[in-house]
Amino acid sequence: MQSARDDLPMLVRCYHAAHTDKTGTSNLVLADMSGTHEPPTQREKVLALAAVPSENVSDGIVHALGLFHARWWQHDALRSQSFAKIRPWYRDPESFQWHCERRRREWAVFADTAAGEVPDATLGIYKAALAAMPSLWERFLAPRVIPLQGVTLTHGDCYLGQFLCPRGPEASSTYIVDFGDVSGNFGSYDLVYALCTFWTRDQRREGGRELRLLHRYHQALMAGGVGTYSWDQLVADYRLMLLFMIFDPVWNQTDGSPREYWVAKMRCLTDAYDDWDCARLLHH
Repeated sequence: MQSARDDLPMLVRCYHAAHTDKTGTSNLVLADMSGTHEPPTQREKVLALAAVPSENVSDGIVHALGLFHARWWQHDALRSQSFAKIRPWYRDPESFQWHCERRRREWAVFADTAAGEVPDATLGIYKAALAAMPSLWERFLAPRVIPLQGVTLTHGDCYLGQFLCPRGPEASSTYIVDFGDVSGNFGSYDLVYALCTFWTRDQRREGGRELRLLHRYHQALMAGGVGTYSWDQLVADYRLMLLFMIFDPVWNQTDGSPREYWVAKMRCLTDAYDDWDCARLLHH
């Protein structure tokens, strides 16, 4: 990735990187951006559902994400064993079957320990999604992940805190940081993380914020050279990734995350699921 630095202005300059397979130790030396850049929000604001950056900052975030995805769009490197593989959730039929089974196990634990804290309508969303999930491989995933059609390199943990945004007009670039969960994936996976995990329905809708940012992202893809990915395809992929991501707070709860974390996240994601009519994906 460092050799492609000129094509990746959203990455902080790297001066040194090393990894030792034998010990698993590594080190990384990056440029210090603290004088010109800062995270767009703080964790306390995220958990309070009060983490909505300014319009300029939000635009910079999705623009950087779109250009990053465009650089790796359907890239041959995604087939390499030494590069980032397709996300293990749906790498192949066996991986997807394992993922469906994992989600059923997590839901069983959640139902025993926390279902009483969730509205009946929300429980219904999960039960219907779990029942239909196995059919998604043939209908939506296999035609895309096997030929790498409309697939790119994604950050994989793309909360707003994973960006460094300009403090003032003298610094124009927005940077993406912390690529610890990178994989080949649908670009909309990162968008759902950024726009849906901790934004309420009102925050997404205010001034058309969510739609505007999705259009901004799509424009960045086109500017980056992706010419065969329509707006309708982006919306369809956004719905599909929302369907997968509603199970993230279930896993958070079963993994011991604080109640205030997974409850807020579940509310935001299931509201987005409803708003985008993701249930349509469950029907043949």
